[in-house]
Amino acid sequence: MTESLFRQEAVEFHARGREAVSGVLRLDPRWLRRSYWLTLAVVIAGLALGVVARTDATTTGPAVVDGRAGTFAALLPATVASQLEDARSLRLRIAERGGGPPWSGVLTRVQPAEPAPVRRAGLDQPREPAMLVTGRLLGAVGRSAPLPGQAGLDGRVTIVLRSERIASVFGDRLRGMFGAGEEP
Repeated sequence: MTESLFRQEAVEFHARGREAVSGVLRLDPRWLRRSYWLTLAVVIAGLALGVVARTDATTTGPAVVDGRAGTFAALLPATVASQLEDARSLRLRIAERGGGPPWSGVLTRVQPAEPAPVRRAGLDQPREPAMLVTGRLLGAVGRSAPLPGQAGLDGRVTIVLRSERIASVFGDRLRGMFGAGEEP
């Protein structure tokens, strides 16, 4: 007996051709109805969330804190320099504090990251174009904590540049993908 490459059922199905076949696949209509409504509900919930929920655009970089003077210096990517003027909030985490409460602050100066000012601030020279930002510490966010009494504490600064609806961000990305808004 020669062994066939195809199953017997498949050969018979193929031999019948395009005639109507009944009973090959049976799906429970209740299951189909429920899965349809569940899928529709998830899609509607996702769309509603995209219209209502907001997300923050942030930038982050290394920082050095002078607790005695209540100041800090940080390096941020040069691409966000134009957006720093309208920044919404600034949070600074001090590494030596073991992830304690973040500190809020205010920017007092923004300048290109030239080697001499970066070295004076106690930061490493960046490999890519950057901005050196300096500012004043305002205090711990959410609870009172004493200002760190040391100079040269390493940290990380995070600045919220803007807040946008998720649907708006998604729409901007789609327009960018398809080249809308580009000038010829």
